[in-house]
Amino acid sequence: MQVALSGLAPDGGLFLPNSFDAINTDRLVQLNFIDRACRILEDLLPRQIFPNFVIEEIVNKAYKDFPVEGTPIVRINDQLVVAELFHGPSGSFKGTI
Repeated sequence: MQVALSGLAPDGGLFLPNSFDAINTDRLVQLNFIDRACRILEDLLPRQIFPNFVIEEIVNKAYKDFPVEGTPIVRINDQLVVAELFHGPSGSFKGTI
């Protein structure tokens, strides 16, 4: 819970979970970009601080100026998939809400 209230990590970067096992990937496949972001955050953030309706509000505010489809993801070959961050906003951001 302390991480959710801390903002940036001590090194100035972003906090990352030790594993992504908490994310229910099966339910993400058919969702649009905004709904997918909400479901991922719902799996990772503590409900006492961030109830689902707050998560949806945060995601909508964070992505209001981004393309609806998000950052383009392109398959280069069978083993390499890349995010094309040169298309406008990078899709990665730091900030406070």
